Amino acid sequence: MSGICGIVDRGGEAVREEDLQPMLKAAPHRGADGVFTAESRNAAFGYLSLEITPESIGEVQPVVHRPTGVLAVASLRLDNRSELVAKLGEEAIERDRREFSGGASSPERSPTDAEMLLLAYLKWGVACCEHLLGDFALAIWDPRSQRLQLARDPMAMRPLYYRVRDGRIVFASEVKQILALPGVERRINETAVAEHLTSTNHSLGTTFYEGIDQLEAGRTLVISESGIETSAFWRIDPTARTRFRKERDYAEHLRELFSEAVACRMRSKKPVGISLSGGMDSGSVAAMAGLLGERGTLAPGGEFRSYSFAFSDPDLVGCDERENSGRITGRYGIPATGVPADDAWPLAGYPDHGPDEDEPYFGEFQCVLDRVLAAAGGDGVGLLLSGDRGDLLLGESITDLPQLLARGKPAAFYRELRLLQRRYGLLPTLKRRLLKPVVKDLLRHVLARAQPAHPAPGGRKPSCPPHLNERFIRAHEAPPPVDPCGGLRHRSARARCGAIFVPMHMKGMVWSERTNARHGIGFADPFSDRRLVEYILSIPQTVVSRLSAPKCLLRTAMNGVIPQEALLKAHKVSLEPFYHKGLRKEARGLVLDLFTGSELARRDYVNEAVLLERTHEFLDGSDLRFPIWPVLSLEMWLRRYWKGS
Repeated sequence: MSGICGIVDRGGEAVREEDLQPMLKAAPHRGADGVFTAESRNAAFGYLSLEITPESIGEVQPVVHRPTGVLAVASLRLDNRSELVAKLGEEAIERDRREFSGGASSPERSPTDAEMLLLAYLKWGVACCEHLLGDFALAIWDPRSQRLQLARDPMAMRPLYYRVRDGRIVFASEVKQILALPGVERRINETAVAEHLTSTNHSLGTTFYEGIDQLEAGRTLVISESGIETSAFWRIDPTARTRFRKERDYAEHLRELFSEAVACRMRSKKPVGISLSGGMDSGSVAAMAGLLGERGTLAPGGEFRSYSFAFSDPDLVGCDERENSGRITGRYGIPATGVPADDAWPLAGYPDHGPDEDEPYFGEFQCVLDRVLAAAGGDGVGLLLSGDRGDLLLGESITDLPQLLARGKPAAFYRELRLLQRRYGLLPTLKRRLLKPVVKDLLRHVLARAQPAHPAPGGRKPSCPPHLNERFIRAHEAPPPVDPCGGLRHRSARARCGAIFVPMHMKGMVWSERTNARHGIGFADPFSDRRLVEYILSIPQTVVSRLSAPKCLLRTAMNGVIPQEALLKAHKVSLEPFYHKGLRKEARGLVLDLFTGSELARRDYVNEAVLLERTHEFLDGSDLRFPIWPVLSLEMWLRRYWKGS
């Protein structure tokens, strides 16, 4: 994806475009289509261009409003351009654009997304983000009020980091860009380390470097002479309620919204690809893209291609993604590539496919993902789609027996009850899944207060895993996070919201975007469309997914879009055998070597003897539940970027 960076001096000292060079050079992969800079008094912004949407072709950022000196730069894709044009007025757009430098290569062209952003700021000021729909990370400097505004989209699709120190504010798309500046200290944030090792990941605003923060999703940060203020420009509306008379209507509305979400992300002048597993999520994206292509409703820009993991090892045949994917690609004539994955197990090619300097978090299948991106890049693909958030948005069966009764669905109620009874027993099920939720929801309705967000519930501290140094973990515990779902009064809606915004997945989206960017390829996920989230949280959760009917809403919506046989056989392909075989057999020696004389032990993060004992149990197959990956990834990160420090 494209990248942004900038420096603002609150003391009024001049900042020059050449001051940005270390940050621009630290992320060259984001600037395949050009690197541009602009300055405005005591601020300078930089833009690393990766052209994807039609509006971005030939675009020059940052954009400056000459009369006021207001400076804007953004990595963004706007999905509500026509709505913004109506709000801003075509005459006002034409008038103000004459005063811009940067932006579109010619005034006859449609405004670029960055120009639309600056127009929105000139009309609404810092409230402009409330009017934007899409994926974005942006910065706006207003020299009149000496005010810097940073903002990030609600679904965490574009990263944005910043540092405030000694009167200077620095921001960038990657941490390493900030680290590249002279005088920026490199110190490990051990609170982030403790969260990583325990997989809590509450602090979405922190990074693994002291003094460098990440702007949280859906928030705007304003730094001015009056201080530093952060606020949410988007929140879940706890009063939103969508009800249809027929269940089929819920699916039809989902299909309309999903079609729009896919179409918005298919706006590309370069070929678009998808990482296609053959499951419901990526399968829905691929089939909808194919259908839109058949109808001719997509902007012209090249072909659509798919990439699936291919295995020839008999032990890993269940991990192969091509069979069901082929039913979808065959139906719509989508060129399909099977990416050989047998020898791309976790830690294959170590350290080439290890963690980034920004943080130790990276996916277990980084090696095979790099192969997918290399294959896509070789085909000229400029944007790779995924269905990453599909499971959280439309899966994750959330049991709500009281709601089934309230909606007059006795047959569905008894099917759900039977499944729960087999798993937990009748009395525990009735107590925990029927009576307790009713009482809790009634109390919440009675005691609810009009607060936009609430601290997460406390409770007893979880026990520290024996391989970790408990004294270190307890000394670096983060405060409870703010619960974005606190305003929702119904238990099942809160559970769905918690799944959608689970911190680990929010971090995963940043990793996916950064990994794609390293290959010069954009990243987008139609299931991360804010309109879909708002809709799903406004409807009864028993319509979305149940134990007795997993992903029933998505399956109904995709009936007639996904070929029938593919729809019947769509299931999530598990790569767990690939993961276990890779670590326990192929990388066994390397794993033991990493944990022997480890940086983790040298820094007193772990008890190395216990860690090695648990690792042997995992490698021998007696304890496959041991969460080895966070420990492995942190050790690799420390060895590569902090050895001897």
